[in-house]
Amino acid sequence: MITIREFVQNNERFIIAHRGASGTMIENTMPAFQRAVDFGAKMLEVDIQVSSDKVPFAYHDANLKRINLDKNTSKLSSVEISEINLDLEKKEKISIPMLVDILRFCKDKEIYLIIEIKTNEDCSFNTEDVDIILDTVRSFGYDENCLFASFCVGTVQYIKSKDKEYNIASIALPDSTPKKLYEETKCDVYICSIEQLNESVVNECKDLGVYLGVYSADNEEQLETLLKFGINAIVTNYPERISKLLAARDDS
Repeated sequence: MITIREFVQNNERFIIAHRGASGTMIENTMPAFQRAVDFGAKMLEVDIQVSSDKVPFAYHDANLKRINLDKNTSKLSSVEISEINLDLEKKEKISIPMLVDILRFCKDKEIYLIIEIKTNEDCSFNTEDVDIILDTVRSFGYDENCLFASFCVGTVQYIKSKDKEYNIASIALPDSTPKKLYEETKCDVYICSIEQLNESVVNECKDLGVYLGVYSADNEEQLETLLKFGINAIVTNYPERISKLLAARDDS
């Protein structure tokens, strides 16, 4: 398996599944990851945080209110987290996966991984938690196949200080610019929303030698916007839909 850097350099266009096939499946779950891969995603984006007993797991929110549990995820142990059923209709057990489960899956199927490290609302973070995530990835020998991302400048700076060879991405806040974030973090990748995408952002990233990632293209109009600006990494919640649109476009 070539490294994530080599993969990006060698592929003109590829699909990144945002939290898996999250448009049609429960996000950040193994079924969502499997469906994304089945429909052509070569890279998965996942949200990773750390349990009270210091085990990394995949979940976006800091609280479980969206599944009718008023509990903070950081206060729960990995055992408690693994017992949660994300299927609100309770038709089947859909668990919150641990990072090791995702790494095994990706390694087996040769899928690249973008790990967004979740931080507190004030952008503060726990260095021990970040270390645990980095060490877990490295224990699988998968650090060269991962991109670590965060909205938090401090988190990105900390990861880069641990090892300059880590692949890191800064995710733009509303007032961010590529130049500003690059000067602060020396990031390899600048990630912004499709609403923030414009010619200035594209040109600034080119001038800095920073790869540009944009989220997300979920329909034909959004896909055409990304392609118009020369975006090769197609981040989507609907990998099945986007893979079909790309195939039809290539055949026309």
